[in-house]
Amino acid sequence: MQAGIKSRDKMVTSLAAKIADPGGSKKTKPAFIVGFMGSGKTCAGRLLALVCKLPFVDIDAELETFFGEPISDIFFDGREKDFRKAESALIARHASSGIFSIIATGGGACSNPATLRAMHDNGIVFWLDAPWPVLLPRIQGDPRRPMLAGDPEALYNSRRAHYEACAHYRVDASANPEKIVAELAKLLCF
Repeated sequence: MQAGIKSRDKMVTSLAAKIADPGGSKKTKPAFIVGFMGSGKTCAGRLLALVCKLPFVDIDAELETFFGEPISDIFFDGREKDFRKAESALIARHASSGIFSIIATGGGACSNPATLRAMHDNGIVFWLDAPWPVLLPRIQGDPRRPMLAGDPEALYNSRRAHYEACAHYRVDASANPEKIVAELAKLLCF
C-alpha cells in the first residue's frame, strides 16, 4: 500500500511540474469526465483535480450519500429511475454553478438528454474512451457495478453515441493513468 501511495505522489508531483500555472486559466466552467464503467473517470478526475489544484466532485459518491446506500443496492431494488432523476438534478446543479471544478460522472449520465445538454452547454466535457476488450477486464466481477447484470457489451455499444454527442474532447483511456491525466491537464489547463 505504501509503495502505491509513493508512486501516486510521485506521479502527481511529476504532472504538476509539467503544467503551467493552472490558476491563470481563463476557464470558469466545470469540467465533466464521462465514459463507460472502468474508463477511469473517478481515478483520473481525482488526480486531475489534485494536479490542477481544483475542487473534485464524484457524482456517484454524492448520490450514495444522498440515498444512504450503495448504487448497486439502489439498482438491485429496482430504483434506477429514482437514481437517474437525482443524478440529473445533481449534475444540473453543478453544471450551472459556474465553478471551475473537476466532476466525475456515472457511466449512464449521458444517456439522459437533459443531463447531456446541461453538461455540454454549461461545462467542458471529456470522454474517456477505451475499446471494449480494454474495459472488460477492469470491470469484470465487480459487485459494485449493477449494470454488469445484463449485457454490458451491448450497453457499452449503445452508450458510445451519447458520450460522443456530449463530449467536447475524446481522450484515450487505454493508456495508464499518468498519460490520461497528462492529456486531460493539457486540454484543461492550457
